[in-house]
Amino acid sequence: HIAAYLSHLGIERRALSLFRQVAKAAPVQPEPYLFGLRSAQRLDDLDGIRWAVTGILSQAWTNDQAEVWRTGLRVAQATIERLKAENRSAEAQEFQKALDDAVARDCVIIVSWTGNADIDLFVEEPSGTVCSLRSPRTTAGGVFLGDGVSRMGQSALAGGNSEVYVCPKGFDGTYRLLVRRVWGDVTAGKENVDVSTHYRTKNAVQVRKKVPLENNEALVVFDLKDGRRQEPLAEHQIANAAVAQLAVNQQVLAQQLAGAADTRALRDYALARQALEGGNNANVNPLFASVANAVGYQPVIITLPEGANLAMNAVISADRRYVRITAVPM
Repeated sequence: HIAAYLSHLGIERRALSLFRQVAKAAPVQPEPYLFGLRSAQRLDDLDGIRWAVTGILSQAWTNDQAEVWRTGLRVAQATIERLKAENRSAEAQEFQKALDDAVARDCVIIVSWTGNADIDLFVEEPSGTVCSLRSPRTTAGGVFLGDGVSRMGQSALAGGNSEVYVCPKGFDGTYRLLVRRVWGDVTAGKENVDVSTHYRTKNAVQVRKKVPLENNEALVVFDLKDGRRQEPLAEHQIANAAVAQLAVNQQVLAQQLAGAADTRALRDYALARQALEGGNNANVNPLFASVANAVGYQPVIITLPEGANLAMNAVISADRRYVRITAVPM
């Protein structure tokens, strides 16, 4: 917000610097890159434009953020064409190399199939996180793109469907892919699974095979070596385990609270009121009717003041010209 306000005031250079600082702290947020790109374009700052578009293209964006990817790609292509038109070949080559490095991916999984059917993907990462439709972005860097083949620079299967998982920078270790048929029939009962490691690099390895669906599921396991995620894997696993345990504790607590609450309490309270008031309702519990002089309790929620408090009474004169304010001791 501060950087956007600086940009609004015309202090673009300072705003761009602040956008770059924010992007380091929150690299998966699109706003620093998008707003920083606008500031860089206003300044005609080639280095700022390169930072913004490479920042956008180096990340994988979910379906609801697909326009972020398209914006970065359009500006990148337009910038390269402009540099070539101005005979700035060296800068164009340097810019192109930065883009090639940005679109590299440690892991890409594409599952495609034909037939009137729907298939779900679940990818378990080495840190223990699971990327799926319900959790499209994980703390380990995995992103579920849905039908995002075009964003990977590939054409979709003719007459078919696809689901895509991408991890721009992943941990070394074993990845487990679970493919599950939700409904419908897959042609020949098999789907195509493409697993690419070090995608768009000189060390790229691609494995493609047809996997049969047994009991509506199929499991594919592969290893990633030389992943670019530099954080200690063990620390990430411990952090995820702590988050998972907290979620389990909250669910258990919610179940205990739900079990302790009596859903019949409001009904019984209403019937007791009718019995005490002498009503002749046939639904009145005889137990309530026999205790007409019993004492009942109804909770009353109040606010207990804490710290310094001051209350005031205001009285407005009849002609609405004066207001008398009196302090009320607490």
